[in-house]
Parts: sequence; structure tokens; C-alpha cells
Amino acid sequence: PTGWVDPLGLVDCPGKGGCRPAVGGQDPAGKVQVDEGEPTLPMTAEQRAQEHELAEAKAYKELREMEGSIDGAHFLEKHGAQTTLQSQMERLQSGKNPTTGEIERYTKGKKKGEPKIPTAATHFISHRDQLYAINRARLVFKESGLQQSREPIEFGRKVGEGYKKEGLEYGEQTKAVVILNDKGLPITSYTEFE
Repeated sequence: PTGWVDPLGLVDCPGKGGCRPAVGGQDPAGKVQVDEGEPTLPMTAEQRAQEHELAEAKAYKELREMEGSIDGAHFLEKHGAQTTLQSQMERLQSGKNPTTGEIERYTKGKKKGEPKIPTAATHFISHRDQLYAINRARLVFKESGLQQSREPIEFGRKVGEGYKKEGLEYGEQTKAVVILNDKGLPITSYTEFE
């Protein structure tokens, strides 16, 4: 019979070779299967921490490679999560690069020879957040142009911390800014002190 379906699923009919039992002869118990796999257990705090650490290491590697391939880029060197809050304070007080330890100085103009002291010195708390901000700015650049790509990115949670030059005021940031060059490559990326 064409189109016949066994409502109990006991017989595999019609098929090649006509009607015959699908599994286990005529005994329906032969078709019964038990999945002995255990349900997956939720991750432990240790597993989550390990997963977080691996994701951070991967993001750091990607940022390091990206920064190394772009002339003048300094987003990781000056604002990366590997820098400390203390190194950001020193940058604000003396112009000391948080990664190299060298005091950066102006090379031309009326401030030539003077330390480069920023108006604020901040760093990301997570390499993944910094990488996300850069990738998002690059996408905005591609879709809307350079000016739009420089708009602050609101994360809605703490993504950075640092100090303002005026009064050495500590602050936590929820926004990030990415500065791309005219080719859409990142030069710097920092958390915005409001």
C-alpha cells in the first residue's frame, strides 16, 4: 500500500524489499532505545574563570598583533588591560609610558622636549572589551565614515578606570572611544573620562 504509515512506528513499511520489521524482528521492545548520556552540568566558577582567562589571552594576542602591524598605533601599549592603575597615575604625573616605562616628550613645537602629559590616563579592564570597541568602530567606519566611528561607545557597565589630570581625580568609565586613521585602522582606543 502506498503512503501507509504505521501509527505506532513498529514497522518500516513500505520500503525496499517490501514490508519488514525495522529493528528487532517483530518484537517492538527491540526498537526501544535508551540514551545513557548524562545531562551537561553547569560550569563551575573555576571553569568560568578559566574560560574567561583563555578569552582574555586570545583578545590580548589579537590586539598585540594588530597594534604591531599599524604605524603609530598605541591602544594596547597605553590603554590596555595589562597596564595598571598605578602606571596610569605615573603617565599623568610624568608622561611615563605605562608599558615601556619611558617618559614621552614632544619632539617639535613650542613644547619640544617637555613631557607629554595627557588630560586623562585610563585603561580598559578587559582586553575583550577593548577589542570589541575597536571592531565596532571599524564596522561603523565601513558603514558610516570616519567621523561617526569616533563617537563614544556606551557599554552600560564599567569597562575602564583611570585619572583626570586636574586634581588627579579617579574615575570609572562606561564608554570607550576609538580613533581610526583615514584607512579605518585603529591608532588608539581608550575609555572616556567624563
